[in-house]
This record gives sequence, C-alpha cells and structure tokens, in this order.
Amino acid sequence: KENPDLKASLTAPDGNIYAITTDIKGSRNPFTYHIREDWLNTLNLEAPETLDEWYNVLKTFKEKDPNNNGKADEIPYAALNED
Repeated sequence: KENPDLKASLTAPDGNIYAITTDIKGSRNPFTYHIREDWLNTLNLEAPETLDEWYNVLKTFKEKDPNNNGKADEIPYAALNED
C-alpha cells in the first residue's frame, strides 16, 4: 500500500509475485531470493513465506538429499557479493 509502483513492478502478468526485493532510499535493490521448486516438490514442502519457514526449508534441503543422489551434500543457500 505504501508503494504501489514497486508492487506493480514486481507483479508478474499472472498476478503473482515471484521475487523478494527492498526499496532503499527510493531505488530498488536488485537482489532477489530464488528457491528450487523441484527440491520443494521432491521433499513435499511448501514455499516458505516467513524467516522461520525459510530456515526450516533450507535446513531440510541440507539434510534430506533433494537431488536424490544418495548423499546429503546439497548447499542450501548461496550468495553473490560483487564488491
């Protein structure tokens, strides 16, 4: 409600929002969070919406072998810092 232009820029044609962003000092932050939907499906998980849910999903990714290679070797989170 506070920034309808920001919401409009994040909303896909189907009406859903598929990225998380912030608005800092009036300029949009290009960083977004992406999640492996195939891993969610493999582990029968819902897409996280809260920080606690994100933590639990990432922990489950690490511990439960969502790529089905027989090893719990997944790295559940990666970040890029271009500084």
